[in-house]
Amino acid sequence: MLCDLSSRLYNYAMPIEDKARDSYITLRLKRPPLWGLLTLATIVTAAILLLVVRAHTATTGANIFSGNLQKQAPFPLYYVHKVPHGLHIQKNSISYSDAVVTFSLSDGQGQSLAISEQATPEKFDFTKFYKDNVRVSQQLPTNEGEVTFGTFNGLQVCMLVTPRTWIIVNDLSGAHPSQLNTLCRNLKAT
Repeated sequence: MLCDLSSRLYNYAMPIEDKARDSYITLRLKRPPLWGLLTLATIVTAAILLLVVRAHTATTGANIFSGNLQKQAPFPLYYVHKVPHGLHIQKNSISYSDAVVTFSLSDGQGQSLAISEQATPEKFDFTKFYKDNVRVSQQLPTNEGEVTFGTFNGLQVCMLVTPRTWIIVNDLSGAHPSQLNTLCRNLKAT
């Protein structure tokens, strides 16, 4: 009882500044510090930005080729700058064999496009090749070279011929003519 009385007297006799300081400490302990909330808000904002950037990259595409593959290939490699809506690059499909790089895009429901890239053959007559093998529907100039759209062996194709690389995109499912067009117009050199 004597201890209780002395603590009451101490509190009663405590200077006002000390009481204000003790109240501030008590309040500070009862609610989270402001810097903690700011840190949490910053982390949440960074996580959201990371998700947005990843989603954007999936749509705009990025160079999918490893530095090692770029050194191995004796020609410039081309990646899809703007991936057509609904399609995704299958990164595990990238391969290099017999001086040809191949990879595919898929919508996850069986629809797919296959892309092959190889060195542009010297002294190859593309006009004759198209005349004899491809039912050409359209030819368009692009920043990268001329794109030819048509049918080859019953498949919709587009071919981009640059001075050093010949790219062939095959629509393996027959269901992506507009996506094939978008893809072929958005190939960029690494």
